[in-house]
Amino acid sequence: MNKTKSSKIIIILLSVIAAVLAVILCVLLIMIAADKMSAVTIRLSDYTGEISLTDKAGKDIPVSEDKRLSDGNTLSTYEESRARVLLDEDRTVTLMELSSALFRGKGKKLALELSEGSLFFNIEKPLGDDETFEISASTMIIGIRGTSGFVDTDENGNEVLYMTSGKVSVTVTNPGSDDDETEKVKAGEKLTVIITEEGIDTVIEEFSEYELPFDALTEILSDADLLESVIDETGWDEKLLRNRLSDASEDEDESTPVEDGTPADVPFIPETVVDGVIHHAYYRYDYTDEFSDYMDRVINLCREGDFESIGVICGYNGANQDEIEYIQAYLETGIDKASDSPDTYRFLYGEYRCVVIPHSYSDSYKYINVWLIPDKGEGYGTSVSNGGEQWSGFSFLTGECENGIFEGSFHRHEVAVYHLNAGDDVRMMDYDGSAKNGLMDGICTLRTSDNENIISYAVYENGSRTAQWHQKPDSDEQLNYRPISLDLYFMVGVYQCWYNGSDSGTEMYPF
Repeated sequence: MNKTKSSKIIIILLSVIAAVLAVILCVLLIMIAADKMSAVTIRLSDYTGEISLTDKAGKDIPVSEDKRLSDGNTLSTYEESRARVLLDEDRTVTLMELSSALFRGKGKKLALELSEGSLFFNIEKPLGDDETFEISASTMIIGIRGTSGFVDTDENGNEVLYMTSGKVSVTVTNPGSDDDETEKVKAGEKLTVIITEEGIDTVIEEFSEYELPFDALTEILSDADLLESVIDETGWDEKLLRNRLSDASEDEDESTPVEDGTPADVPFIPETVVDGVIHHAYYRYDYTDEFSDYMDRVINLCREGDFESIGVICGYNGANQDEIEYIQAYLETGIDKASDSPDTYRFLYGEYRCVVIPHSYSDSYKYINVWLIPDKGEGYGTSVSNGGEQWSGFSFLTGECENGIFEGSFHRHEVAVYHLNAGDDVRMMDYDGSAKNGLMDGICTLRTSDNENIISYAVYENGSRTAQWHQKPDSDEQLNYRPISLDLYFMVGVYQCWYNGSDSGTEMYPF
């Protein structure tokens, strides 16, 4: 009897255990199936040109639109090609030409490893709490949730992230060590990773419509919803986005509208007014090799601060007259004159808005003033002069720029050579001051090489010189202080004025 009862109890217990195990197994199967159903689908949406796809072992996989991508697949594009990948229906990654990326995905955990080239990502629908998506390059890992941006490499080989909407957390890693740091980057900012001998430097700065790479620009303009989001978060001007072309582009979509009056097929920055400052139209032309060589040398010498060489190639002391004559003839025939001055030429060259003013003092002495003004960053200006057989000289300016005008501190170095008797008397002057909205504003100091015991000061307010005096070093006494009652107002953003050390007031240069 006891044996029978014991056997029954054992059978019941085994049945209960089997039922519980069956329930657990069913739950596990349901969870696995649910996870599979909710896993993100990765597929090749469309592509142009020639691309390739390989598996984990490096074996080629046939390519076709709507092709499903698996964990370990590598997608590569070739010259004049690009490929768009869908992560579900509202999350896209576009691989630009000459790029390669490895896709990794398991369930809701996705990662993309960019080994070369560039890509644009647009995650319209923010990821859920249980989802992750990371884009990694050699020096950064970008944690993405609901954002758009562009990953690229600059001319110095530094990796750059341009954020166009949303914000991300970026982990920056030194490839030569285990050192890393985390940065936050939001719409309208770019992060540049610079590898140095000491480690890594990260630079986060705002960037404008003009600095947005062409590939990213075309992606944004092709999506109305994305364009609206980008403009809303960055505050950019849609008209400028539609009308500008980047340095990398020689061909714009013909459907992109441009302002009336633009030379055919010439990309440009239109005339605009920002904070009361006039921004004149600048055009990018098909420059000749000789003109490009000239401008490249001017730019490189300006960046190096090689004052004397800058003066020479701009015509200082009558040098380089054959080249100067060619450049002047090219300007007159190849580039439209600026509307504000019949002798001023405005055009885009590289990253600079250029203002070039040719002069012909005589048939044997020609020279050129060149101003190089970036939308943001350091700008330069050169001005040469000639007094016939008595004197000649040049000046070099470097200063901070914003919105295509000088904005912030500047330094001007001037050299004058007086041809007296049998020798030359060289005089050097250094100006330091600040500009606001492209106009002198604040106190400007002038130090002269042949008068080391006196410093000249001038006060500017919105481009007008209101006072001046002299002062000895280590002294607070203002010598010959004199207020200036003559107002010298002029068109904001068109002219820049400089103190010239004489009673005549200021010198004015068009920008």
